[in-house]
Amino acid sequence: MRAPPPERPPAALRLKGPEAFAPVADAAALLDSDGGVLELHPAGRHEYAWGPCFGAEGRPTALYGRWEMDHGLRLTSLRDAWLAGGGAVIGADGGVVLDGLAAHAHEIAADPARFALTLRLYGLLRAEDGALSALPGPVRTVEEPVFHLMCQADNAFTHFLIDTLPKLALWEALPAPRPRLLVSQEAWRRWRGFLLAVSGQAEDAFLVHAPRTLLRLRQVLVASFPRWLDARSVAPFRRATAAMPAGQRRILVVRRDAWAWDRMLLNEREVVALLRRRGFEPVVPSTLDVAGQLALYRSASLVAGALGGGLLNAIFSAPGTGVLSLVSPDYTRPLIDSSTHLTGLRIAHAVGESFSASRDRNNSPYLVDLAAVERALDALEDSAGRPTQPTGGPFP
Repeated sequence: MRAPPPERPPAALRLKGPEAFAPVADAAALLDSDGGVLELHPAGRHEYAWGPCFGAEGRPTALYGRWEMDHGLRLTSLRDAWLAGGGAVIGADGGVVLDGLAAHAHEIAADPARFALTLRLYGLLRAEDGALSALPGPVRTVEEPVFHLMCQADNAFTHFLIDTLPKLALWEALPAPRPRLLVSQEAWRRWRGFLLAVSGQAEDAFLVHAPRTLLRLRQVLVASFPRWLDARSVAPFRRATAAMPAGQRRILVVRRDAWAWDRMLLNEREVVALLRRRGFEPVVPSTLDVAGQLALYRSASLVAGALGGGLLNAIFSAPGTGVLSLVSPDYTRPLIDSSTHLTGLRIAHAVGESFSASRDRNNSPYLVDLAAVERALDALEDSAGRPTQPTGGPFP
């Protein structure tokens, strides 16, 4: 019988990258390992092409910047580990695994203040001399293996949708019986219905992690962020609505919740009026339960809205569905564009003009030219008879 892990995490911590772990051949070997890593998809630069983009006066334009995923898809196994209050995994040797930051850690670390804040959100304290330690909290011991299904920003639906739920694909790569799914208390409170619907699991498959609590874990499986890079990473989303009938509705997603202040579309009334004339009905998905939301997106042949979680929910729509993205140049995310070959969705963008805020450029208010909306919708209607078919198999 193994000795229990110490009462507290090691005092001196250090960040530990995937290269520090020993490769294993398959998922069964991973489950038997301590400090093993299973590479499911090699790291590499993933190029993408934007869908048609239109700007001022409806003229074709371009969205600049490239969002390249170079972190690969992998699972790491650690035994006698710790979980900090914000989700950081701490090995018995004091090595900290933050696999979700692997693709962007060098950018964050370049700004000491931002790096310290990010680490604190994960439950770590960074001293002025760079030393790391775990923030204190009550201790809970978990004897059964768990799968780390968390994201530091999973209180925001967009991050939950692109950073948390796709990890289910890596969990499904494990042989049964699979570990319980470790989720944050906030994600469980806000998005429990989506977790159950997309995973296909009952509530007892989940273990809810309370904030500011330290977990002593006998074994934890840590996943990188799959995003929507591979056919298997979108499969759980598509299965959730596969049995629902596809329809021909045109829906315009509007926000009426606390997040509506982010990336506010200043001429929303004019956009709504225009799209109503083109057969769209405004909908507020947050007023529906999860089953109602999934059925709503499945019933649509065209989905329009500001780029964000509501629009990204189009991943639940049938292949061939058109997506009209009203996008701020300060907030460009090619998630749908880069995965159309996996989802079968078609996308076009009406690119607006942003009033860039100095303190929060990412969420600045913006306007969209109505001519750009018209041209983007025309492009989707013209391509309706040529839907993109999903392709590609699961990762090895």
